[in-house]
Amino acid sequence: MSKPLPFLKPVDSILSLTPEDQCLEKGWDLTPVPPRTLEEARFLTFYVIRQSVYAGTHILDHLLRKPPGNSSHLAPLMLYRHALELGDAIGTLLRFGSSTTASILVRSLFETSLGLEFILQKNIFHEDRASCYQAFYQIKRFRNFTRYDPGTKEGAELHRILDADKKLNEAVFPRKDLSNERQVIEDGLNSTRYKPYWDRYKAAKSKPKQWYSLCSTAPELRSLARIIGRESEYVLLYKMLSESAHASDVLSGVLRRKEERTVEVHTLRGPVGKIKETVSLAANYLVWCHDLLLNTYLKDHVLQKWFVRWYIEDYRSSFMWAISPTPPLPEAPSIS
Repeated sequence: MSKPLPFLKPVDSILSLTPEDQCLEKGWDLTPVPPRTLEEARFLTFYVIRQSVYAGTHILDHLLRKPPGNSSHLAPLMLYRHALELGDAIGTLLRFGSSTTASILVRSLFETSLGLEFILQKNIFHEDRASCYQAFYQIKRFRNFTRYDPGTKEGAELHRILDADKKLNEAVFPRKDLSNERQVIEDGLNSTRYKPYWDRYKAAKSKPKQWYSLCSTAPELRSLARIIGRESEYVLLYKMLSESAHASDVLSGVLRRKEERTVEVHTLRGPVGKIKETVSLAANYLVWCHDLLLNTYLKDHVLQKWFVRWYIEDYRSSFMWAISPTPPLPEAPSIS
């Protein structure tokens, strides 16, 4: 008889489970590792991701209750929170076998892990990079208040486009002077903490599109991956994940030629053969993020020791199944 799966509960203040969440888990505690059926494989992919997210809620809760420093630490903590939220959604999609849709969120999880590692590179908190992230957030707000203000050149052009669109005749777009809002933001950007990045942004002829471009030589994501030593991941995985996001891969894995020379289309929520690939990437990125936070902020702390014990005793066997290069089931169809 299979050994019952251990179920870690999340910290309620970070993730409050609904009755619907509990229904997704109920009755599956005896799922074997490895699974024997497709239903068991779907549950196990969900279990691997959700349990990792639940473990992360304990890390995030501790760091929010006992902040490691000034407000600049919010940047990595909120990036970590975003990684957990993405993981939560990926797990839910995998519970129903929606591997292609989940892979779109895995792409976002990969991007988030790069940004988090850039700020916490080599397990050191880089305050300048965290401040750069927060400064760029304020710069984006400043740009939005400029863009929507009809009194600015950008705002006048936007409202001209909206007014010319006959499909929007019934819509009412508020026209408001937003100069006071911009002034408040600009005062903050001229503070000692943000001014270097604000000045750099204003001086740039080609305005940076990414926050890390204001504090590094990276103009785009691949360059950022190169800086932190993860360019190979970008080269191997990012294009593949992006194809689902941009709908340029809609034929892959969902068509199968039958003997009678007709084409069979995979049902929605699939393809089956892709769920293992998706859970493997997501599980790895989540554990990567956990390790970054623990080794930067909680090295040798009791919480890190708890995490290691939880991983070894309760999580490792299912995690190793998830990241192993095998199909979800022996009879699982290959991806075309």
